[in-house]
Amino acid sequence: MSQNQLQKFILQELNRHKREGVVLEDPIKYIEKFIGPDYFLHFTNINKLGINPQYQHHTPAGIYSYPLEQKIFNELAEDRIDYASDYKYLILFRKITDDKIYDFEIDDITDDELERKIMVARNLINFHYLDEGGRNPVTNLQTFFQLVQNSSLRPLQKRKIFLACEIDGLIDRGESFITNDIAAQAVFFNISKIEIQQVMKNPLLKEKLYQAIADNSALSSNTRKNLPQNINDKIINDPFADDYQKEANFRYASEHALVKFIHFEPKNHLSGGLKLKAFEQLTLRFPEKAIPYFYRSNREFRMTLYRRIDIKILNKEFSKIIAFEDLNLLLAEAVNRVDSQLLDELVPLFPELKDRNRWQDLYFALEDRKEGDGIFMAELQKFR
Repeated sequence: MSQNQLQKFILQELNRHKREGVVLEDPIKYIEKFIGPDYFLHFTNINKLGINPQYQHHTPAGIYSYPLEQKIFNELAEDRIDYASDYKYLILFRKITDDKIYDFEIDDITDDELERKIMVARNLINFHYLDEGGRNPVTNLQTFFQLVQNSSLRPLQKRKIFLACEIDGLIDRGESFITNDIAAQAVFFNISKIEIQQVMKNPLLKEKLYQAIADNSALSSNTRKNLPQNINDKIINDPFADDYQKEANFRYASEHALVKFIHFEPKNHLSGGLKLKAFEQLTLRFPEKAIPYFYRSNREFRMTLYRRIDIKILNKEFSKIIAFEDLNLLLAEAVNRVDSQLLDELVPLFPELKDRNRWQDLYFALEDRKEGDGIFMAELQKFR
């Protein structure tokens, strides 16, 4: 596909992008009207404002956002937002009260309040402090935040401590105290203290889609994930795209595009492992479609299946695999993953394994595996 064709597809998707959800004539100008201390910007891949129960970062679980002040607005307008600016949605919201919302710049707690909150934290959960450094706190509020932040607790437990200590939100307007890599940000632990003003398609993502025309290799993984499906599919089968671009898009391509790449991409890519990487994504993401490759001649594909495919499928196909692999080393890869009770299917093959000097492959493949109750492991020991 030529660059002109790619541009055409992307422009088509941008038009579709405008037809979905809330569309503002000029979202940046719309946002500008709300610059002030009570408004915040939250980027997300889900059209929803809430606490993510699967939150995986080290910081307390909460709704993280940028305070909508002039500096942040300028960064937004110039596409200089550091983190999450390539997510699908941008949510503009406001805090509806200052009650239990603390601003590091102007708020603090007394020494007695600090002691009480520390006692609440230690009594609420099995609290263990880890001195992991960070900014030097200059207020009691910062001291308490860093105490919770540098604890051994999980993110949702940290949030629970703040709520129990009557802290529903924290605002850092430029001291990089909540996290070192983002100067100004806010985190809200209680969603009842905020109110959505507008949910919109992320206007920055539109520009990042245009980047796919000129320099696909510059796209972040989040931008690739958020590209329309047919754009990702076109990139991996674009003869003008380099191997780096193709490989980066495998994990976001459709099943049809991956199969097409595996079957029709020039053979020279096989030597570089590119087809094998595409096949690995097919195995992981669309395992049912990878089943026919159990019984094809490509040994690298079969090895990938035995190592990566869902264990339930491997168990189901095990009897056929035994016959197809003809007692070779690849069989040991499959044997190493299947459920223990299935290993007894190999017992009738033991004499042949011994005659062909193949039992070592199975033995060494399984030497770190816990012994089961089946006949197989007991019989295997006899051939040591």
